[in-house]
Amino acid sequence: GKTAVVMGASSGIGLGLARTLARAGMTVDLVGHHQARLEDTAAAIAGLGARSITVRADVSKLGEMECVAHEAARAFGEVSLLCNTAGVGPFASTAETTMAQWDWVLSVNL
Repeated sequence: GKTAVVMGASSGIGLGLARTLARAGMTVDLVGHHQARLEDTAAAIAGLGARSITVRADVSKLGEMECVAHEAARAFGEVSLLCNTAGVGPFASTAETTMAQWDWVLSVNL
């Protein structure tokens, strides 16, 4: 009967975690940047018999994260667990990474 918010739920660790939480009986608020992938995750969770909603958001933008919290509270009431698994990295060596790329990495990962 508890609710989890999983940021980065459209792939990788977030996708796996969302499925695990759903199997454990939690309702899951799926947050990510790619709506189509979030919908695929929601379909997988529905197949497990669990409830979820999808919220497309850019985790690097504080205003969008505030909306995520409100959506989860509006849909499910109290949120029991917040999981930030969103993460990015530049596909370049440190010497080739620009400051703009580094700023992007920090804004998403932190």
